[in-house]
Amino acid sequence: MKVIAEDLPGYQRFYDAELTSLPGVERLTSTLVMKNIKANAGPPL
Repeated sequence: MKVIAEDLPGYQRFYDAELTSLPGVERLTSTLVMKNIKANAGPPL
């Protein structure tokens, strides 16, 4: 899954409220990308 969040606190809220409450989820792993590879690409549509 790819998640685009406004900022790190926004991602943390999504992670805590949504992902951890999914049925059958026992463990989550998250990787953050800290730089753009493609300038001005915008979010995927």
